[in-house]
Amino acid sequence: GARIMRGPVTRRFDPIRARYRNTAGTSWSANETKTIPFATIDYDSHSAFSTSTNRFTCPRTGYYRVTSQIFHSGQTVVTGQSTVLYLRKNSTDLAGFVMAGNGNNAGYSCTATATFFCLAGDTLG
Repeated sequence: GARIMRGPVTRRFDPIRARYRNTAGTSWSANETKTIPFATIDYDSHSAFSTSTNRFTCPRTGYYRVTSQIFHSGQTVVTGQSTVLYLRKNSTDLAGFVMAGNGNNAGYSCTATATFFCLAGDTLG
């Protein structure tokens, strides 16, 4: 007959953790779309980020929480203009966060956080 095993079910918890930065700074002009390169890898538990493509490749299926931040330094975003920070999955913009210009926000930051469901092999960035 069938044999039934009893006892706790255990699953190894192996979180994916990574953090990347742009320490050189990136400049852009009005009405310009720019990808911000993250050339500095602080840590990457699964070696999933490529500095040559600026993409994180999801090592397994699951939910991924992504946070990105830009900081305006020495430049004012004028009234009527804005900075939009997009988070991308598989080269498609899925989340956009806007910092609207008010003529007086030099030294201002825009932070974007979103959670994406990804399949193994999907890319973020």
